[in-house]
This record gives sequence, C-alpha cells and structure tokens, in this order.
Amino acid sequence: MKKLIVLVIAIVSGISLCADIFIIDLLPFLDEAILLAIFTKSVAYLGFDVTRFIPFMRKKGKAAAPTSPDDRSAPIDV
Repeated sequence: MKKLIVLVIAIVSGISLCADIFIIDLLPFLDEAILLAIFTKSVAYLGFDVTRFIPFMRKKGKAAAPTSPDDRSAPIDV
C-alpha cells in the first residue's frame, strides 16, 4: 500500500514538473525545486536512482579519516 501511495506521488510530481514547462502550473503553491525533491525521493523509495542524471543533486564523497597518527595532513600543535 505504501508503494502505491509513493507511486501516485511520483506520478503527480513528475507530471507537474513536465506540465509546468509546457502548459500551466498545476500545483501553484509548490515550487519546481520542491517538486524535484519530492520526485527524486519518491522514485528513490521505489528503487530507481535518478540523481545520477541530475548533477547538482549527487551526494559528495566523504573525506577519508586519518589512518595513522603519523599522517601528514593532520594539524600540528606547536
């Protein structure tokens, strides 16, 4: 039942994103950025990763933690 609700939300937000470009704004109280976030999160819940097609929504890699106390990138207290 959850997947059906998420599917409906993804379809409505996707249609509203596409219709805003060509026709009129179907949901005038929602901005395109909010609709895009809703669309990507709902499609990700369904198992599809669409963020690889949207370059500004990709997750950045985390910085590696120092592996040893002798690491040269560690700050030096004087």
